[in-house]
Amino acid sequence: MENSGGTGVESGPYTKKTKYKLITALEAVWKEAERTKKSHIKKDEEQIDYASLADIARCTMSIVEAAVLSKKLKRSGISRKYEANVYIEDGKVAWQLTGNSELPGPGPVLHPIFKALNLLFIMLRIGYHVSIAKSIDLSFDRAKELTCTAMQLFVTNPRSWKMSMLSKEEKELFVEKEKSYGIDVVAHMPYLPNLASPKENVYKASIEALKLNIARCNELGIKYLVTHLGSTLGVNGHAIERVANAIASCIDSYDGMLLLENESGQLNSVGSRLEELRAISDLVSSKKIGYCLDTCHVFESGYDIANKEVVAEIANILGKEKIKVIHLNDAKYPLGSGKDRHANIGFGYIGKEGFKSFFSNEWPREKIIILETPYSDKISPDEELSLARKLAGF
Repeated sequence: MENSGGTGVESGPYTKKTKYKLITALEAVWKEAERTKKSHIKKDEEQIDYASLADIARCTMSIVEAAVLSKKLKRSGISRKYEANVYIEDGKVAWQLTGNSELPGPGPVLHPIFKALNLLFIMLRIGYHVSIAKSIDLSFDRAKELTCTAMQLFVTNPRSWKMSMLSKEEKELFVEKEKSYGIDVVAHMPYLPNLASPKENVYKASIEALKLNIARCNELGIKYLVTHLGSTLGVNGHAIERVANAIASCIDSYDGMLLLENESGQLNSVGSRLEELRAISDLVSSKKIGYCLDTCHVFESGYDIANKEVVAEIANILGKEKIKVIHLNDAKYPLGSGKDRHANIGFGYIGKEGFKSFFSNEWPREKIIILETPYSDKISPDEELSLARKLAGF
């Protein structure tokens, strides 16, 4: 089956489909249908009602966020809504009208009038780092309760060198929920490994931990694994090469992509300068290497993400197509402070205006966005996620 994607281009058949019912409002469909005297659309026993512009793309499962980016459409006085099946693959959205056999056009393929209106839907993939307590599959339920469309987790105890065991039932439930919940999953390496360590025993243990985490991600079908690069502990000889060699020794076994995370500029840390991440990626020379950009870290290491020229520099150094995940955290300390202290969104030195400016570059909105902010009595998780969506333009 062919679908027309939300990007306005033809999409081929999907091999892995996640299906949603999405409420949309497109007056153009009705105008075209009425013009051809085919205004009666079978709805598989669903009632068609009226909707305001605010109802556009409201998902009945409350797990998909979408935005209409057509100024022309926003001014067109949208008044009708219909249901559609939506398929999400690698962040791209395609949809098929439900019960649309009487609509003009070739069956389920998106009618060309949508393209004429330059309609574009983008799903914002955003959520929190969630707990795996009691059973790893429960992470999906925690994320869903928070209305996340993406989540991050540890695949084992983050404070241990040992890989915790998973039962067959836990694995099956995780994979089943991954398919049915439609939440993008990112894994994060535990706290202890140090891929830049000059201590040989720690270095070897860190490589083994990376191998075990990669194997677990393969088991669970998790396509992104984020890793810190570590600390030189003051021995600054060949840290970049050591990290690159560690990654190169196991990257080929991963079915997904290993994402190198930038640091905040702390003493002896590797990856505070984005050129270091790029150098490691170049040394490994694998298509399975990408990046995770932490907004707090990059700000506290001296990159002002409220400045469009700086954001352009970031994209130029790393390649925006290789940045797969953004850790969206405000900064507790000022620009260039060299600290690593996250603040809640809008309560730090980046601030609401800084994030608005950052997202005005558009490409950050296309990435998986994960909040790693502290619990606070100033703002609830629901309120913070809603604020983050708003600042991103959704």
